[in-house]
Amino acid sequence: MQENAQTTSRALNALLRVRAWERAHLPLRDSIVALDIVALVGLHTVNNTPLSLKQLDLALPHSSSGIRKQLERLIEEGWLKLTTSTEDGRVRYVVAEKPLLLRLRRYSRLLLSTYGNDQTLGIGPATALS
Repeated sequence: MQENAQTTSRALNALLRVRAWERAHLPLRDSIVALDIVALVGLHTVNNTPLSLKQLDLALPHSSSGIRKQLERLIEEGWLKLTTSTEDGRVRYVVAEKPLLLRLRRYSRLLLSTYGNDQTLGIGPATALS
């Protein structure tokens, strides 16, 4: 029982350290919606798989208005940008800007050093949207 309490304590302390880093270095403003947007758009940007506004809205478990509010703020502050599809001018993609990508690179190192890799955690890799 004591071992389980110590393991739980270590894990929760690690989580709190990561959350403190997020607050200090990511443009989240204590919003889980912003964290989900940043993570998903960042994933698609580094994988070079454009994410449309519609795909973003459908992929996240938040209200459209909540997503839109955070998205507008992140674009206004220069963390994300919108681009127009060359094939269909009606389709707009959300892309992470360089300053955000640099912070996400640091964030990914922090996550992997804190939690280990996906094999250590016993989870599969996240998948980008098609």
